[in-house]
Amino acid sequence: SIATRLDDVNDTWSSGGGYIIQGTRAVASRTIPTVRISRSSENASHWANGATFRKFLMQYCTHYIDDFGTNDLATGRTAAQALADKQTIWADFRARAIGYGYIINTPVAPKVTSTDSYATLANQTPISGFATGAARDTLNSSVLALVGASNGPDEIIDTNLAWADSVSLDKFPVTGAANYATDDGVHPAAGLHTTAASRVATAAAKWRV
Repeated sequence: SIATRLDDVNDTWSSGGGYIIQGTRAVASRTIPTVRISRSSENASHWANGATFRKFLMQYCTHYIDDFGTNDLATGRTAAQALADKQTIWADFRARAIGYGYIINTPVAPKVTSTDSYATLANQTPISGFATGAARDTLNSSVLALVGASNGPDEIIDTNLAWADSVSLDKFPVTGAANYATDDGVHPAAGLHTTAASRVATAAAKWRV
């Protein structure tokens, strides 16, 4: 649901739509044609049980941005299981895409609870699997280690530079204002989508077909 733009503003063709749509909308004075195939509340494991239409669409694509992982870990999948599921999707994409099939991964964001509407770091508590050193870190580091490998992504866009606090990496950033970075401990606020989108745009400016 992060990729489907939840908590960002609606896509107006000129703004909003989530960080991926925003980031590919204006790249070196051009728009990269983009199809969003994500679904809210979906796990990477669901891919093996369907996704027939989305696999069909892959034949018209050259690049794939993957942000699976949050729902997988939150529903009890291990980091190893989530990685294997993501690799299934990557293999499907490379088998169907135009040309090589370039894969970009974004890391799993924080997932926390709060007792003060996410206003302070002290009152944020990472849920099980999302604390420093837990499954979230394991999955993110495992994907990073595979960059450039035949069973890994070609590139990482580190959206956690926008999503996560710069010191407490398993929590959302704060300003002291309620709901500044998130209003539910899962979905980044619109301002964070915009920041992450700039990182996507910077990366996309270097992509070639």
